[in-house]
Amino acid sequence: GFRQRDRTVTIPPALRTGIDELLRGISPKELERSARALSDAYRAGGASASRAARTRGDVAAYLATRAPATYAAAEDVFGRIRDLRPDWSPTSMLDLGGGPGIASWAAAEAWPRTSAATLVEAEAEMAEAARWYEAHRPRLGIEFLAAVDEAVARISDMPSVGSSVSG
Repeated sequence: GFRQRDRTVTIPPALRTGIDELLRGISPKELERSARALSDAYRAGGASASRAARTRGDVAAYLATRAPATYAAAEDVFGRIRDLRPDWSPTSMLDLGGGPGIASWAAAEAWPRTSAATLVEAEAEMAEAARWYEAHRPRLGIEFLAAVDEAVARISDMPSVGSSVSG
């Protein structure tokens, strides 16, 4: 079984500073409206939940309300992996639906030898937030556009390869 982990998580100061900087310029009223809409979309599920952060206000709402919990959840999972596989230390990662890179940041904290991360994100505003973080934390190595182009090319070249998923 799993041993109980300390649930106290501290977001790295540079990440907290980045969130604060990205929130600058968003009015409290817009942040509140966007946070409410984001929560409603997540609760509704389906396609609206998977494409919920489309505007700068939506991304700000995500960063203010969801990013700390996302970081804590990712940090907990990575801590459990370290407990089970203490000798394993990845040097790269792929984060599909990576948003602004919060989980990748937690992975880079968990495994400091991680030198490259590829985040794939469909929402332009989330990708912009990821690029902002990349500029402030170069070792994450976000290759967003190249990864998207490569994935689209592979799908176009071999559309029948892979298994289909029905929902």
